Amino acid sequence: MTDTLEHDDLANESVRLSESERSGNPRSLGAAWAGVLLAPGTIITGMVAAGGSVGPGFAVGFGGLATGIIIGTICVALISVRGPRTGLAAMPIGRLAFGAANFLPQIFLLFSMIAYDSLNDLFGVNALADALKIPFGVALACIVAVEVVVVVFGVRLMRVLGLVLSSIMLVVSIWLIIGARDVTPDPMPVGTNVMPAVLLAVALGLSMSASWTVQACDLSRTLPARTSPRGVVVWVFIGMTVPLLVLTGIGA
Repeated sequence: MTDTLEHDDLANESVRLSESERSGNPRSLGAAWAGVLLAPGTIITGMVAAGGSVGPGFAVGFGGLATGIIIGTICVALISVRGPRTGLAAMPIGRLAFGAANFLPQIFLLFSMIAYDSLNDLFGVNALADALKIPFGVALACIVAVEVVVVVFGVRLMRVLGLVLSSIMLVVSIWLIIGARDVTPDPMPVGTNVMPAVLLAVALGLSMSASWTVQACDLSRTLPARTSPRGVVVWVFIGMTVPLLVLTGIGA
């Protein structure tokens, strides 16, 4: 047991960010999280929750989504506080607490990120291919190249891209909202039990937000140890909640 604990301590020290490697402020977390979450799949989720003409309608679908999203983003925001304090990502912190049992969230993280990235890459590749009239393979190579660059340069590049993408998506979202101003949401079907639809919408909202708890500290750990915990909570909550609510609202 002692050998295992010592091995875990050495492993964690090897991935811990030293104070000299950290920079930034909590506001940068808002842009970084927004850049991560501004994805077309979120709009589709809003459409699924609202159900179109078969119900349950905008109010029920979006209300359930908002409930699930807010609960999940609060959880992520609270866990993110540990990032600046420890300099560790969420998985190493989990290993400190749970030891070998931490393999379960690691498996969840692996498969959830494969599914998340694959879905959004598919949307991105198709959109790029249609917009530029290029073959699917060429568009796929472009998307993969961008992702490789982001991985190589790390979180600091994600912050910059997050700010750029957030600005672009803000303009796109405003354009979509203006374009949909004359579209009347489908009413809730009369005489139907809406509770299953509400629970589905809440579950969808949680799946989009709470699933990020396994990576909650991965961005915040790059901030200095003296960073205000309240600032971390506020900006992570804003950076996650706003894009998720806006995009699911557009879809619903």
